[in-house]
Amino acid sequence: MIKTLIVDDSSVVRLYIRAILKQDPEIIIVGEARDGQEALEKTKQLKPDVITMDIRMPRMDGLEATRAIMEQCPTPIIVVSSSINDRELNVAYNALQAGALAILEKPAGVQHPDFEHIKDDLINHIKLMSQVSLVRRRAIKKPPGLQKKARVAPGPEYKVVGIAASTGGPQAIRFILDKLPQDFPVPILVVQHMTRGFMQGMVKWLNSITKLDIVFAQHEERVVPGKVYFCEDDFHLSLGRNMKIALLPDPPLNGFRPSANILFQSLAQGLGQFAIGVILTGMGDDGSQGIKMMKDKGATTIAQDQESSIVFGMPRAAIEQGAADKIVSLNELPATLEALVGL
Repeated sequence: MIKTLIVDDSSVVRLYIRAILKQDPEIIIVGEARDGQEALEKTKQLKPDVITMDIRMPRMDGLEATRAIMEQCPTPIIVVSSSINDRELNVAYNALQAGALAILEKPAGVQHPDFEHIKDDLINHIKLMSQVSLVRRRAIKKPPGLQKKARVAPGPEYKVVGIAASTGGPQAIRFILDKLPQDFPVPILVVQHMTRGFMQGMVKWLNSITKLDIVFAQHEERVVPGKVYFCEDDFHLSLGRNMKIALLPDPPLNGFRPSANILFQSLAQGLGQFAIGVILTGMGDDGSQGIKMMKDKGATTIAQDQESSIVFGMPRAAIEQGAADKIVSLNELPATLEALVGL
């Protein structure tokens, strides 16, 4: 049984979440809390396996509660947010930085057009996060042998880096981008699986804490070094050999839009050995086929290792297909990319 603590200042929302979770026989609700202070106290007392955390609450908000819980009794936390306004999104993403594992949309009753999807997403995340055994933030150490230096052997002049991530991705992407220099010499394209409506907040959050220019990709825009391109809701992201972005309104691929497979396949077909593919933490196997195509076309491919992944689904799928040239810890990824591009 997965012991779950529901934290929200609205009794109606707590009722919705309780009703949803009761539909799954593997989940048991051990308690509810009306604010962050009560959440901290009940976490110590009840020792839940997973916490659903509201953002705006009296006495102690979701960010402060996440920080306190991660310091005193580390527990997997899923931020559940009802609003996509700037203030709430900033708090939500700072909660990710403080140790929360995911942001999901708050259930709004069975009349909501996406109720079934929201319900399934919440249940699946609770089951997945209950298996995360290490949620405390790791100390970041400088990896040996990967200090900045020029390449000593000739190699391809890389033109682009493609990155794909799902659950745990915002934290991993933040860490990587924060460590890269402002003059990183190739553009970076990112596919991040994210609840609809929350990507705008992620881009603003990353822009506030990294040196690189984080933007939303525009159709037929030519990519340039030093920029990181994300995809807005309802499009797939791809890149042609002319280095121009194509935003594709095609249907979701295996449930995902944007799909990592579509990005990686475009890099394989258009750039071959002149591309780098990186597949990070996340559930499922999106990206594994595309990054295998990249490897087969001569690209350099990297998978995040199991120890540093919050969820080892996507990297595992790529590794099992023989699609990864390198298996690298999150700590080592920024320096690995710098070494590959000659910094």
